[in-house]
Amino acid sequence: MEGSNLVDVLLNVQENDEEIGVSLSRNNIKAIILDMFLAGTDTVSTALDWTMTELMKNPKEMKNVQDEIRSVIGTHGRLTEETIEKMTHLNAAIKETFRLHPPAPLLVFQKYKLTN
Repeated sequence: MEGSNLVDVLLNVQENDEEIGVSLSRNNIKAIILDMFLAGTDTVSTALDWTMTELMKNPKEMKNVQDEIRSVIGTHGRLTEETIEKMTHLNAAIKETFRLHPPAPLLVFQKYKLTN
């Protein structure tokens, strides 16, 4: 399905359930979309919390980021994807925060017990 999104795929599965062999009700689709939304919201909020915490711990960098935002927004008048890409201090602060405090675990560690 070229150019489709998650909702399109789920609706396609629902419409072609006999061919595909998977049955999805409207409630199943709503639950999947809600799970995706909540998962994304939680990780974004965690990332924002940690970014602000790290910036508050580093007042000089906080000022650099604030000045950069004021400068870029003042020049362009609004926040867009292109203006965000120009904010090198902000991007660096966010990347460093992800390095220090990943919002979701990258690796799940498991403990194994050897038996003979």
